[in-house]
Amino acid sequence: MAGSPLGTRTVAKEKRNKKQIDPGKVYSFGPFELYPAGRQLTRNGKVVSLTPKTYDLLLLLIENAGELVPKSMIWKSIWPDTQVEDANLTNAIASIRRVLGRKTVQTKPKHGYRFSAPLVRRPGTPPETLARFEEANSLLPARSPEALFKARMLYWICLADVPDFAPAWAGLGRCCRFLAKYQVEKVESTRLAEAAFERALAIDPDLVSAHQFYTLLQADRGQSNLAVARLVRLARHHPDDARIYGSLIHVLRFCGLLAESLLAQRRAGVATRSSNQPSPHDVQSL
Repeated sequence: MAGSPLGTRTVAKEKRNKKQIDPGKVYSFGPFELYPAGRQLTRNGKVVSLTPKTYDLLLLLIENAGELVPKSMIWKSIWPDTQVEDANLTNAIASIRRVLGRKTVQTKPKHGYRFSAPLVRRPGTPPETLARFEEANSLLPARSPEALFKARMLYWICLADVPDFAPAWAGLGRCCRFLAKYQVEKVESTRLAEAAFERALAIDPDLVSAHQFYTLLQADRGQSNLAVARLVRLARHHPDDARIYGSLIHVLRFCGLLAESLLAQRRAGVATRSSNQPSPHDVQSL
């Protein structure tokens, strides 16, 4: 009944959920980031194509992450005033799972769906800062002193704009590691790389890219055992992330743990097949 207390609470909850949508925020989960302002989903920085309705459904689930979203709410939000079949919803959920992985969205039969992946909400980053960040990232493959110095400057500008921009701290650390490897201000670059990685992980402990890059620095410095311990803890919280196992493959070999490295490689293969993530070989090309 529309006038019943239960009906009132349901409508009120749906209104609150709609107010929660904040286009100034970015939602991060595993290798993915969702930008409500630009209606864009990215995986490892590359845009993932979704149909408009599939995107709308994903955003609705993410805005209510950890909660069961009733089918009635989905119908009203995604297909208002439209007669559609259950197959439309089923197909949209299947599309999301194909992109994000099967375990990302849970089903409660006949009731609704729940977004269950660990989620980080962070303030939106200004477009000009993101553009500088992408430019800095694009310079790193050249690995020339000139390109690295320019990338380092761009990362610093990003951080001056947004001090808690964890990916920029990770990028700065990676850039400084390259400078140290090429004997450019080696001591200072190594110290700054370590400080940048630690800052990135203090802001976002689940930022896998920071863990990946930090692992390589620790391997360079003979601290592979510390990297293994850190990555194993991370894998317990994100058991389906191929990138973590890709880093473990690399650093376990440094420790002489070949059997464990092969096990990490198998786990990476399983995660890659189940969630469309990069292969372990792609993960290690850092």
